[in-house]
Amino acid sequence: MSLDLADILKHGFEKVKNSAGLKLIVVYFFVTGLLQIATASFFTVMMEKLFPSMMGASKVQSTLQQQTPLALIDSVAASSLLGILAFLASIILFITAIRTFLEGKEESIPKRFYAEDLLRPGINTAIGGLVVAILVGLGLLAFIVPGIYLGLALMFFTVYIVDKDLNFLDAMKKSWHITKGHKIELFILLIILSAINGAIGFGTGLVSGIFSGNVLQRALVGELIIRGLTTSFTTIFSWAVVVEAYERLEKG
Repeated sequence: MSLDLADILKHGFEKVKNSAGLKLIVVYFFVTGLLQIATASFFTVMMEKLFPSMMGASKVQSTLQQQTPLALIDSVAASSLLGILAFLASIILFITAIRTFLEGKEESIPKRFYAEDLLRPGINTAIGGLVVAILVGLGLLAFIVPGIYLGLALMFFTVYIVDKDLNFLDAMKKSWHITKGHKIELFILLIILSAINGAIGFGTGLVSGIFSGNVLQRALVGELIIRGLTTSFTTIFSWAVVVEAYERLEKG
């Protein structure tokens, strides 16, 4: 069975151009925003602690705040806690999004999607994601092609974790099996998807460029908001496209 790539992209967009998709995009924006605030704050505080004697604490703090407007927390412990909570929220959001797309919800998102049966898929998604990232990374170092091959072969393992309640090893095996004979098609699909997302990012980048000449911190924050919303849409859209491709391959 060959994949109709244009139809997959079309139906992937159909999954996000509704009330449920919009909710996922907005939540993703806020969750990643919190994660960025936690990361920026953590490293800013660490830099202030490591290099105050070289430039003067006040000068270091002023410089870092101008360069990282999202560094809003001045505590390592608080920023670390926020980062952990935001990471956990991102896992829950991913599980919720996959469940929403698999069941074709267009309006409301059932509470059970984000409040029930989260521990097992959450742990397997986190651990499996780390394992796959290492494997793909090593593959990319080995002349790139092996990494691309592994990435394509394992691209559906997280969907299997959520959909079939599998552990990450079994999910990787299922993804490996389902992608046999379709890797070139999937590669082309991801290239087209990347081009679409890149075009969207370029277009909004032109808009956000309006702020680039303004040194005011609020202008930098405005630019970050525009880019954040763009990333939120392209990410949720990409998840929807992956689920659409998964459903077609799974049905055979």
